[in-house]
Amino acid sequence: MIVLEAGNDLGAFTAGLEKLAEHCVVGTRVVVLGRSNDVMLFRTLLRYGVSDYVPTLDNARPIVEAIARLLEDPNLAKLGRVIASIGAGGGAGSSIVAHNVAWCLAETFADDVALIDLDFAFGSADLDFNEEAPQSVAAAIEQRDRIDDQLLEQFYARRGDHLCLFTAPAGLDTDADLDPAAFDGLMNVIRRAMPFVVIDLPNRWAGWTRHILKSADEIIVTARPTLASLRNTKSLGEVLNAGRVADAPVRLVLNGIGGYGKSEIPAKDFEAAVAMKNAVRIGYDTSLFGDAGTKGQVVAEASKNHKISAQFRALAIAVSGRQVLEKAASRNTLGFMRLFKRG
Repeated sequence: MIVLEAGNDLGAFTAGLEKLAEHCVVGTRVVVLGRSNDVMLFRTLLRYGVSDYVPTLDNARPIVEAIARLLEDPNLAKLGRVIASIGAGGGAGSSIVAHNVAWCLAETFADDVALIDLDFAFGSADLDFNEEAPQSVAAAIEQRDRIDDQLLEQFYARRGDHLCLFTAPAGLDTDADLDPAAFDGLMNVIRRAMPFVVIDLPNRWAGWTRHILKSADEIIVTARPTLASLRNTKSLGEVLNAGRVADAPVRLVLNGIGGYGKSEIPAKDFEAAVAMKNAVRIGYDTSLFGDAGTKGQVVAEASKNHKISAQFRALAIAVSGRQVLEKAASRNTLGFMRLFKRG
């Protein structure tokens, strides 16, 4: 693979491409970086066989994504996409968000989704779905060395055709301290088996939670529109985004809007203060969530046509990565034309 930076003189640059082609083997891939977001320039480069054009030199993320797509081995099984959910304080509703997103991913894409409840002491996935796995996720982590794709089914409960629930232990006798290396061993098996993995994290800032957040493809932080939650959200965003140069920035779910009276911070002010532009706003509706809970369902299942359910579906699509990958794939199919047909 060759990465080139285009100058202002397109004629000189394309002439250079012709000369470069004489020294490259068949199948060599070329990514061109430039500053002009010009569709005609892009089409010209495609005619010369350039694999991809990235119209930016200031943002590393699209450059890394373009290179990663071209280096991807189609013969290798794709690992599941990891979405981690955590609250900016207790009672923020991050578990509700995680469970609804997991349900929406399964229903929208008709692909297997693993929902992993890592709140060993007070996990609620079993209650929200009225299902309990044959063995807890803690037991799965302990037995990670012997688990393969077949044995994995012993550790989750299916809800519907595609949602696989790894539920927390039913009790307080399990140590809440998790060895990150041990969890990674289980995750390797799960990610090979399932296209999506949603991790419901407890509101606990520890080494293992930081490890999981750091390795996640997407992070959702759920906050309440209060001053304490704003402070915590801002801290989380600054720490987590600092390590996500080539990954999607942290996504904010502002939950319970309209339910905190005079102490409530307006949503637009909250979002401006934490510098998160991709926020999802969930209104305060105790009856909606309460009715779903009594049925052993999440809101997105119990009230599919409700506005809040639509917001959860939109969030699930946003974190899925599917739209981005599909657009990229359609564009990349145009890239192998002339330049590197010579040997």
